[in-house]
Amino acid sequence: MNNFLRKIIPAIASSAMILSNQPFARAGDFTPSKFEVTFYEIGLVNENDTSNRFKVFESTDGQTVDVSASGTNKLLTTNVQPKAGTWTHVYMVMNNEIDVSGTDGSCYLTSGSSTSLASDFENVTSTDSSNAGTASIKWMQFGTDQAGPTDPNLATVVNGRAATDVQIYLTNSSDLLTATLTDPNRMVFYGTITEFTTKAGNAGGEVEMSFGLTDSMSMNAGCTTVNYESASYGLSVLEY
Repeated sequence: MNNFLRKIIPAIASSAMILSNQPFARAGDFTPSKFEVTFYEIGLVNENDTSNRFKVFESTDGQTVDVSASGTNKLLTTNVQPKAGTWTHVYMVMNNEIDVSGTDGSCYLTSGSSTSLASDFENVTSTDSSNAGTASIKWMQFGTDQAGPTDPNLATVVNGRAATDVQIYLTNSSDLLTATLTDPNRMVFYGTITEFTTKAGNAGGEVEMSFGLTDSMSMNAGCTTVNYESASYGLSVLEY
């Protein structure tokens, strides 16, 4: 297969999103053995009319994917066709709750749920390996930035060119692109791209993603909390 977007919509043919809150691995950092994310939309939008979106992936109920295997492509959808429009931003809509498991060697994630108003998730860690399990962690607020938008230290590369002003915010399924703390059930990544125009066409494509989660999470020294630290993300759409 050829790279569908490279030919038809160059701005998101190949993207890499890298969250880097730390320059190197620290004691307590670990690579999760499970990292399940539910995706709802991925695509392009014009900031002057966010109701008109070029959706390269869409699922009303959401599609859950375990993205813990670094470098492995995760097929999301097929039969993507180009949509006419002028696009200024790339976006990704996902659930604000993920399921994750793993250990730093002495501290283990356990079965249970934890909600955070900042970044620390409590009551889902243990020093006893027999308690190891899958934790569901959910963001309900981004600390003092509340619903956001906030800077996630997200360096985004789009087809070899950097996207700018990348933000993340909490939102609700009733209005996907408006930040809110009222019953948030989505997180949105939103970044500026070099503006370009596409034309409608009949070419078909399929969406694949890859994630890098090496040392993407960390346990604190007392094994009482777990945090999300960093990740890398790649997106491509391949032509049939």
